[in-house]
Order: sequence, then C-alpha cells, then structure tokens
Amino acid sequence: MVVPVGYEAQARASLLAGEPSKFYMPGSVEGEIRKVPGVARTSERRQRGTLHSH
Repeated sequence: MVVPVGYEAQARASLLAGEPSKFYMPGSVEGEIRKVPGVARTSERRQRGTLHSH
C-alpha cells in the first residue's frame, strides 16, 4: 500500500484494525509507482460515500 507522507499511522490503523481513513493522492502517482523496481502491478483505489453507524 502506498500512502502520502504523514499518513502512515492512519493507513496502518485502517489496514490492521479496519478503522476508516481519508487521504488523497494525484492519479499521476500510480505511474511513478509502476516504475519502482519489483512492483509487478498497481491498482488505484477510490472509495466515495460515508459509513453511518446507528
């Protein structure tokens, strides 16, 4: 998972504990990540909407 600088802890909590997180990265970042040695595939993830607990 690639996240913007400063969002590492938030991403870790989201991944490990299922906590919601919000951050944005420009689409051009995916092209840069594809160039990293050892990266076989990339996938953009977009999620819109909200979760409401009652």
